Amino acid sequence: MYQFDQELSALVFPMISKIEVALRVRLVEALLIHGEPLVLQDSSIFKEKKRYWQNMATVASEIARSNDVFIKHNFDNHDGEVPVWAAVEVLSFGTLSKIIKNLKTGTGSSYSILASNYQYRSKKGNLVKPSQKMLASWIQGVSVLRNMCAHNSRIYNRTIHTTPEILDADKITPPPAHNGLYQILLAMKYLRSSDEEWTVFVNAFDKLIQNNSDVVSFAAMNLPADWKEHLSV
Repeated sequence: MYQFDQELSALVFPMISKIEVALRVRLVEALLIHGEPLVLQDSSIFKEKKRYWQNMATVASEIARSNDVFIKHNFDNHDGEVPVWAAVEVLSFGTLSKIIKNLKTGTGSSYSILASNYQYRSKKGNLVKPSQKMLASWIQGVSVLRNMCAHNSRIYNRTIHTTPEILDADKITPPPAHNGLYQILLAMKYLRSSDEEWTVFVNAFDKLIQNNSDVVSFAAMNLPADWKEHLSV
């Protein structure tokens, strides 16, 4: 079981890294519609000004403690002005979530452009962009699992204390008492970097479960019997 947990973590962590890289790239592309490298300093693109300044304090702190060569380059050569594509590289997943949650919405907004990368099909079959609250909840859930993997924490048979918003088609009835791996894997699916990479991941996850079927249980991971149908794209 311990071996399974290690292999599971080794499978999940690289997939989260791909999701994270894709999110950073997509966020930068969405923010650059304003044509301003220092767009993160523009409070007019954010909804709540108090939250904006709270987030900027965190952004400043995370930039200041970075030892990355591209941050030092901007300190040394550009009077300390850090463009958005450099800043986003050093921000934590949690900080990215807070920035995204506070962006103004509406047609043509940075949020609308970002959210178009994460559309899903409604019950009627229409493509729908996730709300800010929904998208942020997915990022937060994946961030928690990422940190667990990074610190070599057990992820099998584990209650995960975060609540990503699950699409109706993927909800378990009756709902589980606590969130577990299944709910976070769904958030990963919604945030996937590409359909191809996600399909490879799901197949590898399925194979890992099959190879350890004598020691692991679906219930310990909150997986319904038809989990693969839900996780597949």
